[in-house]
Amino acid sequence: MSADREAAREWLRRGDLPANIAEAIGLYLATAETIGRRTGELHVALASADGPTHFSIEPYTPEDLIATVNRMREHAAEQLRLLDHAMPRLDDRRRQLALDLLEHRQDFTDQFHAITRLRSGASRIRCHGDYHLGQVLIAEADVVILDFEGEPARPLVERREKCSPLRDVAGMIRSFEYAAAYGLLQGPTRAEDAPALAPWARLWRRWASARFLQGYLGVASGAGFLPPNPDDLRAMLELYLIDKTVYELRYELNNRPDWVGIPLQALLRRAEPEGARMVGAAT
Repeated sequence: MSADREAAREWLRRGDLPANIAEAIGLYLATAETIGRRTGELHVALASADGPTHFSIEPYTPEDLIATVNRMREHAAEQLRLLDHAMPRLDDRRRQLALDLLEHRQDFTDQFHAITRLRSGASRIRCHGDYHLGQVLIAEADVVILDFEGEPARPLVERREKCSPLRDVAGMIRSFEYAAAYGLLQGPTRAEDAPALAPWARLWRRWASARFLQGYLGVASGAGFLPPNPDDLRAMLELYLIDKTVYELRYELNNRPDWVGIPLQALLRRAEPEGARMVGAAT
């Protein structure tokens, strides 16, 4: 494990923020933590209905976990086939990323089995369903969450299905990662400066994700809909992060092939052994 990743782990564990980093990105991190708190409050509200209604909380049974695994695995297999067929349309750099991912196809898809070993998936609730930074407005040092229609491309019956609230959490973490990756790959930076800026992009998205999670768990951890065991929670969140990134792979291949390197790099990172990864981290 690299020294900078070890340092990041220790900082995140302690919750300490080095002074020079706080000065540079402290405002962003405060906003990320606020988004986390409001997300937790949203999920608490969505899970608070009394009696058997469309918003009542439901247990996440072992059968539900198996169904989730099957759906995620089938979704990933379909998108990897799409990636294989799209290979001639990719430039050399993106084609190499795609080849690297396809070479680790089995390591990548095997991770979905981890969810069936969870001691508890806790509960399923109604969620936002299409959660990312584009669904949040900053308003006087606070945030407002928008657009509760779910993913527009999905049928209405699927958008109304209950799921783990970690699906929304994963969507926002991926949005932080995307923002940093976009800044490097598509933003107002010179290509020759990208290697020097990459460590700062890593640091920003790690801390933004960590502060978002701190804010979220500070509200939601006692609400009863998250896995009570920290290892189960982390494993389930990682799987939702993979599933979200697979969705992004399909979207970029179909709509913005020049951006496909962003989900490809994220999927390659998440194909690494668990000890080399961090939730919300990026290479």
